[in-house]
Amino acid sequence: GDVYKRQVSTQSTWGFNKMDSEVKGLDLGVLDNLIKEGKYQDAIKMCTTHIGSNGKTCAALEYRAKCYSLKNEHEKALSDIKEAIQLNPTGNALISVLQTNVDILWEYGQVNEGLKLLNSYVSKDSTGTISKKIEETKKRCVEDFGLPHDHPDIIKIESFIGWARQGGAKFKGIRMKYYGPDFRGVHAYQQIDQNEPFLIVPKNLIITPQSGKETPIGAQVLKSGVKVSWDYLVYIAIFLMWEMHNQQSKWKPYLDVYPRLVNGFPMFYSEYEKSLLKGTPMLDHISSEMEQLKEEYHRIITSVPEFKMFTQEEYIRNKILVISRIFYVKINGVTERIMVPLADMFNHYYEKIGQTYWQYSDKDTAFIVKAQKTIPKGDPICENYGTKPVSYTHLRAHETSLHLVCRLLLEKKKTKT
Repeated sequence: GDVYKRQVSTQSTWGFNKMDSEVKGLDLGVLDNLIKEGKYQDAIKMCTTHIGSNGKTCAALEYRAKCYSLKNEHEKALSDIKEAIQLNPTGNALISVLQTNVDILWEYGQVNEGLKLLNSYVSKDSTGTISKKIEETKKRCVEDFGLPHDHPDIIKIESFIGWARQGGAKFKGIRMKYYGPDFRGVHAYQQIDQNEPFLIVPKNLIITPQSGKETPIGAQVLKSGVKVSWDYLVYIAIFLMWEMHNQQSKWKPYLDVYPRLVNGFPMFYSEYEKSLLKGTPMLDHISSEMEQLKEEYHRIITSVPEFKMFTQEEYIRNKILVISRIFYVKINGVTERIMVPLADMFNHYYEKIGQTYWQYSDKDTAFIVKAQKTIPKGDPICENYGTKPVSYTHLRAHETSLHLVCRLLLEKKKTKT
């Protein structure tokens, strides 16, 4: 909440002069203290009472919006701040409302929308305050996201976050961060307390093997009876590939941030990386698994010629990617393998495993992630994706090549003990 604690001259915390007619009867000092004490609901009640008696005022709406945002009720916050802007405030009140708008949109994961509105008011601000806020926000974007606000990957991330929210996902205190081409993670931008649920993804945004079986091509593969290994991986991969080929797919925002590179997996190592594995059984194992996947692809296209719409490379890449990101859960008592947007972008870093725990809630019909212990501000969100079949070639794409090589040898050692 420190982003909201700016001081404006001798006025209230957020730019409204305590003598302004529109805040008459609204004690800004009391509101400031309630917010500093974390009594957001009391402050909201105070603003609501004022609005009931005096009508909607810019000050009451802005204060209430800030409190809603601090409670992570961002939709309510945005509704209030938009109404405050529509009241056409002037002077410091206008500047304050615009700054609050961009701060709330920042928390909401839509910073470019806030910057766009700020830019439209620059010419009307003789104090330079709005220009300063724009530069501060741009700088913060680079620091927090790892990229400029207008970078194509940031635009894609914002689109994905908006898509997830519209689909009913709820998240608190986390945001995606860019690491490099095709690599990104999720970090805490505020402390997440122990046992606090910080991500809820509803069933309609979850991908299951059934999702793939219900596609036209998946139904043909199922009907053919062709033998495949780990069929749940196959059908989830089919769903993803089918949607990737559909330019009008409703899953496009998710697919736009879905990884495409697989060079972090042993089967796709460079010759130099493979040379590091000399003297281990790994090289033969990698070669054997690659041949098995090629044979599997050819069995499928022999049984279902239409499957040729997907290339061999595309099929192998997506099947490998799927196993690196699926969760094993119980849904109505039945074990399911599922992919969960945003949760499947958590890092898989062994030193921090145990940081979170997750489950599918039949009651809430949603996948819920909680903090198993307090997660400090700035930390990456790390997850154990659950027990899976041991395969040296299907290791996490969320780690560097160095970590992967070390883990390969560790996994090999564990299978012997």
